[in-house]
Amino acid sequence: MIDVNQLRKGTTFTQDGELYRVLEYSHNKTARGGATIRVTVRNLRSGSTTQMTFNGGTRVEDVRVEGVLYSTCLMMASS
Repeated sequence: MIDVNQLRKGTTFTQDGELYRVLEYSHNKTARGGATIRVTVRNLRSGSTTQMTFNGGTRVEDVRVEGVLYSTCLMMASS
């Protein structure tokens, strides 16, 4: 679990069974109120982009994503 205050651009997390990646992060603190964290996220399954708002102290499940780079080598034989 990760606190929403620790979310940064590129962080991947799950919320309500969906997998998201943070595109933008904004932290707003009012004088007497708590902190409000707004993030623009991309749903990694559907590709849609949405904006989420969290109150300070909220926690989400962080996910470690490892990417594998594939390259293809094409050789053509001359005849």
